[in-house]
Amino acid sequence: MAGNNLAIVENIRLQLKDINQLAQELDLVGHRITGYSGAVSWEPFVKHEIKETGDFGEEFVRLLSVWVKMQRENSYGISPGQEGKSTKMLLAERFGTEVLSHLEVEEIRDQRIFREMEEYLIDDHAEERLRAREVKSMKYVVVAAIVCKTGDILYVGQTPMFSFLLGKAYMVSYKPPVYHDIGEILFSGDLYRSVRKRPGMYIGSTKGNGLYRLLYGLVESMLEDATEKMISVWLRAENVVEIVCESYQIANNSSYTRDMGIASALGEFFEYQDERQFIRTEQGIFTAEDHNHTVAAGTRIVWKPDCTVFAAKELDYFLIMGRMIELAALNPYIIYLANEENGCKVRVPSGIGYFLKRDYSLLGVGSILNVNILGNQFTGEAVLSFSSIKGDIRKSYVNSQITQEGGAHVEGLMKGVRRTLKRILEEYGNKLMPGDVLEHLNYVVHIRIEKPRWCGSTKTRLKNLEVKLAVEKQVEEQMYVFLKQDISPLKSIYFSLF
Repeated sequence: MAGNNLAIVENIRLQLKDINQLAQELDLVGHRITGYSGAVSWEPFVKHEIKETGDFGEEFVRLLSVWVKMQRENSYGISPGQEGKSTKMLLAERFGTEVLSHLEVEEIRDQRIFREMEEYLIDDHAEERLRAREVKSMKYVVVAAIVCKTGDILYVGQTPMFSFLLGKAYMVSYKPPVYHDIGEILFSGDLYRSVRKRPGMYIGSTKGNGLYRLLYGLVESMLEDATEKMISVWLRAENVVEIVCESYQIANNSSYTRDMGIASALGEFFEYQDERQFIRTEQGIFTAEDHNHTVAAGTRIVWKPDCTVFAAKELDYFLIMGRMIELAALNPYIIYLANEENGCKVRVPSGIGYFLKRDYSLLGVGSILNVNILGNQFTGEAVLSFSSIKGDIRKSYVNSQITQEGGAHVEGLMKGVRRTLKRILEEYGNKLMPGDVLEHLNYVVHIRIEKPRWCGSTKTRLKNLEVKLAVEKQVEEQMYVFLKQDISPLKSIYFSLF
């Protein structure tokens, strides 16, 4: 291991010794590269699959050329004034013009930095087998930590399966910095310039549901940190949205509310009021501040999305209502939604059972079964019912986000229901098969988990095995007890058989 470390260090030292030669090599490689394998983001992170054994010096040049290309093209983490600079200038500003004065080497196994690298370098795979191979590969990683002239750290390393270049700034970027007031949130660095330039990087799309994702993010972040989980959302004239929460306020040492900064940058105007201050921005630029124009308690946000950015010209009341129903059903939230056009203010129904009650109140549904799920580092709940017609409500969520392709929580629920039905049918001496009854099943399942793992980057299918096992066991136990006491849900389907 030590020998491999030293070899990598010496290779990098040689490459960085002559910055003119290195810049020429990077430009030559950059012209040849039209695409590269592995995971790449607009932050300093490059991963390249090793397809054939080669000199690490060549691999380092390949990685660095892609990284420099991303710095120039995307300008994430550097000022706009650096755009268009030559490769040599970018390298000189980052590393200096002479051989580095300090070059550290770390052996990464089960240390903190290993866990951070694993999260970013490996957790992007849809295939569990490939991910497992790369986890094993990380046990044999060798890494050189380059301390740059700017004070940044770049980790350059190799495993038996891939090589990578990972910026220290990337690894800590997910950790929320501490701010003391809304002004620092809205005007931190040049955030608004980056957001205005490439909004799709922050909200997904300006043509699809990006506008609604951002709006929902504002509502959800306020509710999560509110003392009392109650909020009002008003859809005003001319596409203006007003959000009021009387128990939420950005306090000292609070986390960075990123959605507010993004909404400010992508808004025709954005206003924030709490008990201490009033701030207004237009397209992310500060326009007014007043410490007397405040609210009595809590926080009030007024936001008008910039019509030059978003394709949606008018907010869809019913689409927003649908998401508010989901939030109130899946969490202990009280949400009021109002539309100025019709002057109607309604309280959004709450409780996960509402998903089944609202569509089946007139269709002879049997009793609704509530299942509480408790596991190691996750909790959840599910509601199940049987209807006389074929069941068509089957929804699954993880951390309030819909999982369209289901996954471990759905597989566990279905297996638990099947095992319960098999036991009940055998006890009644019934010749029905569990599949005959499952056609009439309706369910909604919601899991809250700290570290969900996904099949693929779209995050629509959960793959935590521990969730599947816990859901299966607890659904079977609770559903069996329920049906032993009350068989009416199955009677509503096959009255003469029970």
